[in-house]
Amino acid sequence: MTRSQIHILIAVFLLCPAGCGDDTQAQPDPPQPIGEFVYGVTPGFCSSPCESYELYRNDDQLQLLVFVENERFDREILGELTPNSAATLDELAEALSSGDSELGELDPACATLVDAPQATLALAGTQITLSYPTPCPPSGVADIHAILDEITAAFASCEGSIHALTLECPNE
Repeated sequence: MTRSQIHILIAVFLLCPAGCGDDTQAQPDPPQPIGEFVYGVTPGFCSSPCESYELYRNDDQLQLLVFVENERFDREILGELTPNSAATLDELAEALSSGDSELGELDPACATLVDAPQATLALAGTQITLSYPTPCPPSGVADIHAILDEITAAFASCEGSIHALTLECPNE
């Protein structure tokens, strides 16, 4: 190795002591879910960094886990359902699981929404899980979808929800 090659090597080491080009940083692991998965949204086409959401429920307690590109955990938001919203969700899920209500149909126009975000809805206490374009829930789950989608959007932006008594956002 020549003297000039050694100087170049030293200069590179001084400029990049941890290694140039290694932009991988240790990412925090998501916290454990507090209860059952009830609702999630995965992005469709995004021109900017995309976020995906997983909403978990344990009685009246809610936990939203937010992930960014490549499913990297970003933040956790906690909240508490209002008694009225908790009862409504439970009644609607019970009616669907008992057969008193039907899942309904998808709007045929929704088949063209290939780049739309996808929602996944899991009915509490059942094995029923549905996936559909977010703007097009099946008619029989539209009310549940509306409540959970509103909570998810409000929690993700750390805004209050008419369906939540409390909201705990991360310090930013």
